[in-house]
Amino acid sequence: GYDVRLVLPYYGAIIRAPRFRIERLADLEVPAGSEPVRASVYRDDPNTYFIGNDPTGFFARAGQGNVPVYPTLEDRSVDAGELYAFFCRAVLELVQRFCEDGWQPDIVHCHDWPTGLLPVSVKHEFSGVSGLEEMQVAFTVHNMGDVVYQGGWFGPELLDYAGLPKRLFYGGKVRHKGHANFMKAGIVFSDRVNTVSEGYAREISSGDTASFVTLDGKRKRFRYSGGLDGVWAEYGVNLIGIRNGIDDAYDPARIGEGEDWQFVDQDWRSSHAPAGGRTIADWAYNLGDPKRQQKKQEIKRYLQERCNRLLKTSFEVSAEIPVIAVRSRLTEQKGFDLIVEGLRHWRRQWPVQFVIVAWGEERYATELTELAAEHPEWIAFSDSWKVAPEPLHYTGADMLLMPSLFEPCGLPHMMVLRYGTVPIVRQTGGLADVVQD
Repeated sequence: GYDVRLVLPYYGAIIRAPRFRIERLADLEVPAGSEPVRASVYRDDPNTYFIGNDPTGFFARAGQGNVPVYPTLEDRSVDAGELYAFFCRAVLELVQRFCEDGWQPDIVHCHDWPTGLLPVSVKHEFSGVSGLEEMQVAFTVHNMGDVVYQGGWFGPELLDYAGLPKRLFYGGKVRHKGHANFMKAGIVFSDRVNTVSEGYAREISSGDTASFVTLDGKRKRFRYSGGLDGVWAEYGVNLIGIRNGIDDAYDPARIGEGEDWQFVDQDWRSSHAPAGGRTIADWAYNLGDPKRQQKKQEIKRYLQERCNRLLKTSFEVSAEIPVIAVRSRLTEQKGFDLIVEGLRHWRRQWPVQFVIVAWGEERYATELTELAAEHPEWIAFSDSWKVAPEPLHYTGADMLLMPSLFEPCGLPHMMVLRYGTVPIVRQTGGLADVVQD
């Protein structure tokens, strides 16, 4: 069989998660700038490793509170370029340690811009290192987006910090529009590049553009390639699309299992005191269950009741009224300009209830909060997952609305199908690959 080893930053969300049983394994001296930095290596199970003790302490804070996992251009509290350059180099130092212990990897698989400098180091600095000279590099693009998604706002001095020659910058191999671009570096120096659906692979390598109307009525155009058309023109031959899969926990036969359903079960029993000993697990069904529609409708009524109780909506609790779920980050990419505009002009002769659980940009949150306050009888909005934990949201809805402007793959449209919920999507990327008329 295959021997796969996973290496991640030791994020704060991992440090504080009780389900992980972390042990400190070793320390590594990582070349970073003018002086080496000591990185700590931790392990959860025999094949999962974590890199900690980064110079800024960012990893330990990330994933907690308002600290994002990926610092952005606007986040001045940490130099994201140096942070992930350190991580890439620490991974290779760990790989060398593996080789010394007799385990030599055939392939290193990198994901998105934070790992973009790792293929560069493999091909340049480590090309003659015993055990690494034949190692191949695969790079997965999860989202081309713009420079923020590409890690594309760094200066040439970053290569000094990473121990790489500046000629790679001035020669254009890692430069895009005057900045070092991690995503471009990963694409250029990897042996094979893939993205997370066949449709998205076609879009980002096509040079195509699309447009949409923003909340303030202006038409805005974007490029599927994120501006890296020239890179794909030269290196697109190495690109393939491999569609994401979903966790098999998303299964109506497993309703009642897992942390989310346990959270729901406690609330359901407390809010339905005379439950007669029933639990959420009694709602579980499969395709052959003659009561599957009845059980799904019972979950739907509970979702409606829960919105009324927690969000002060005035939903009619009825299996006859269609419930449309929206669950996403509040970003332009996810089509929230379209969603907000559609809700503003919704014709109420079509009875429907929207249950929106989303978090992110304040401008969209403000619009949705105002719309929900104005129309409590048919719009529920919350930025907290606790209002409608994911499997409850997907099972209790009749439809899922997912009008992404572009979508590398997406997962909700595949998850809801497991529960007999119909996805309504734009014809783009991984959405078009999965949803057929």
